[in-house]
Amino acid sequence: MMIRHKIKTLNDLKIKIMEELQMNPALHDIHITFCSPHEVLNQCINYRYMAITEDKHVKIMFSKMRQWGEVANFELYVTLEPLVEDEDCFGEDLNDRNEHEERIERDDFDRGVDDHEMTPNSHVDDMAECDEDDADAAITVQHFTNTPPVYEPLASSFYANTWENMVDSEVVQQAFASSWNADMNFAKGLIFANKEAVKRALTIYAAKHNKNFITNKSTKSRLSVKCMDESCQWYVGVVLKPELGLWMVTSYRDPHSCISLGIALDGRMMDCNFLAVEFVPLLQKNHTATIDHLRDFITTKYYDHKLSYYKIWDAKQKAIANIFGNWEESYQRLRKLLLAYLDQQTGTRYWYHTIHSDVSDDTILRYVFWAFAPCMEGFKYCKPVISIDGTHLYGKYRGVLLIAMATDANNKVLPLAFAVVDKESGPSWTWFLRCLRMSLEYVIADKDICVISDRHKGIQNAIANWRRDNDGRVRVIHRYCLRHIASNFNTHFQDATLKSLALKAGFATQEAKFELYMQPIKEAEIEALRKKLRTEQQESEPNSSIMPYTYPMKEDLDMWTQLHDGGYRYGAMTTNISECFNGVLKGARGLPIAAMVEFTWSKLVAYFHD
Repeated sequence: MMIRHKIKTLNDLKIKIMEELQMNPALHDIHITFCSPHEVLNQCINYRYMAITEDKHVKIMFSKMRQWGEVANFELYVTLEPLVEDEDCFGEDLNDRNEHEERIERDDFDRGVDDHEMTPNSHVDDMAECDEDDADAAITVQHFTNTPPVYEPLASSFYANTWENMVDSEVVQQAFASSWNADMNFAKGLIFANKEAVKRALTIYAAKHNKNFITNKSTKSRLSVKCMDESCQWYVGVVLKPELGLWMVTSYRDPHSCISLGIALDGRMMDCNFLAVEFVPLLQKNHTATIDHLRDFITTKYYDHKLSYYKIWDAKQKAIANIFGNWEESYQRLRKLLLAYLDQQTGTRYWYHTIHSDVSDDTILRYVFWAFAPCMEGFKYCKPVISIDGTHLYGKYRGVLLIAMATDANNKVLPLAFAVVDKESGPSWTWFLRCLRMSLEYVIADKDICVISDRHKGIQNAIANWRRDNDGRVRVIHRYCLRHIASNFNTHFQDATLKSLALKAGFATQEAKFELYMQPIKEAEIEALRKKLRTEQQESEPNSSIMPYTYPMKEDLDMWTQLHDGGYRYGAMTTNISECFNGVLKGARGLPIAAMVEFTWSKLVAYFHD
């Protein structure tokens, strides 16, 4: 609504607002709070809340509006309250109310209200002593102590649908605080919100005109830059105006008098900090954006400048840290986050393994394992088959994300547990499987579990050394992923036909079919050996590269064939389910470690909901 400056009193303002609301002033009263501009920080205007309770507050409100001319719209928060408490009284003539009713004042109602139900007001006289953190308390109506806090994910990608993004991006409104835009040249009198905004404008100007500049002077209240060519007259001077809280261009010499000699569009003036600011909105929508995508984005936006891969990568890590938290501080946050999940659901399990640094007194995180309570409970209703696999991290710090998966009778995937380790090795896989065993030992105490994996030596050793029951019974059966067997087979022999036959043999459930698929592989080996003996009579031992039948048969058949499996696999022949879900979690692999854990939690919430 439009409010004219000729309004001088609080009563006039109330009448105007009541007319807009189409409310009867005789039946209702309103309380007004003014959202007052206070200061400019990071190109955004911070506000404080001022209760309009007297005529002088109306004058101060209009004074603030005139002072902040760059703000297009101002906000008033209005609370509507009935003057008559009994609903039956609304139909009565107000003139017929008795003297006792007329003598009741506002203070009489307040006596019957508890202190914690009163609405505190922030008056103008108290504003100088208020902290920014206290601003929201000035308009609090009531605290609901029995309402659980609402979880707010770090980014929309944390709760977006796994298969398609169904979340509308939020519209963030920022107040106008700069008189410069990318299509303008510099000029005296231009204003900027802060020093960083000045640097950003200078960088964009340099990229547009393909010029380089150097900083001549930089202090808390002054910044001056000049062209890198000593003979050029181009110069910009900007100072802080304390009375405005803004930076203003006070001196400017233009144009460049230097001669451009075909300087390469290398984006030299775009440092990592500048690029990180550019990437933040992009990565908030999709933090899995590739380096090539980010580089194309900069090239398209900034006049075909070509930037190096490493500069883009470094800027992406800075932007990720701005969105999801500092990479180093994320390790400090990790323990609190895991404790919060445990406090929320006591069935959640987590462990971590640390070592002491030889160089300093720091403690280094080597492994961390986490498994959420609903996943553990859900395993009761799944086939006792667990698929495990690892995938590399690609953020600032390297490592490997380990994941364990199961499936139910409808072959729906159930993620069980996760871990981050320094590398895939015997100790790391042993530690992960021990944590997994401790998490599940009370869930399916009477069942043997089949673990499907690739042929990593660390996994083989870990399962071979698995703890036995008191009766000597081994509770874990190990089986190989058939796809990995076939892939290694093809790498060794480079024959797609033989690879296909080996796969069919692995999936076969009847002896006759198994022999049918293996027979051509055996014949191919015999033919290769005959040919080898004819051409190289002196060779005492046949080369293994021509023995496609011997290669798979030297492995125990129960490790890779369904026919000889004994039924432990329940028909699961590969670790595809783990690798499939690794694709869902690929966004996690480029995040700081605490955000990575939070990402898995958010993704599983969305996944279970779907």
